[in-house]
Amino acid sequence: MYLKDITKGKALPTDAISLVNEHCMFNPRVQGASVGQQIKVSSDDPILHNTHPQNSETNATLYNIALPFKGFSVTKPLPATPQLIKIKCDAHEWMHAWVWEFDHPYFATTGDDGRFTIKDVPPGTYTLVVWQEAAGEKSIPVTVAAGKTVTQDIQLAAK
Repeated sequence: MYLKDITKGKALPTDAISLVNEHCMFNPRVQGASVGQQIKVSSDDPILHNTHPQNSETNATLYNIALPFKGFSVTKPLPATPQLIKIKCDAHEWMHAWVWEFDHPYFATTGDDGRFTIKDVPPGTYTLVVWQEAAGEKSIPVTVAAGKTVTQDIQLAAK
């Protein structure tokens, strides 16, 4: 979930995000990040994995990180341009993850129950965009009033 075309507000997060190879899956499978953040890629599995992030539109490789053993980790910068990053493991074709990278801090990943919170949004009218790898993208308008909480229900269907 993210707000589209927001240009003012709080500072971008700077802490590194994490992507763990565990039980031959990426964890988390989907997450958001900001331009300027780094990603720490690690393995909790006793087998070889590689983490291969690509630009989702062009399939251009951002880097390709070999993780040869349990406990191994590498920290890399995210691209300088906001984009949707598709991540795969070339050794295990079922392993996929996604990182949405933004130039603002107004994004959130839903919990297991589908709920999300985007905090400290300046008052205004925005476009709330929801993305899911099988359902694609859906946009709806949302208005945020000063000091108020907005609740919004959104339904997605697989393509």
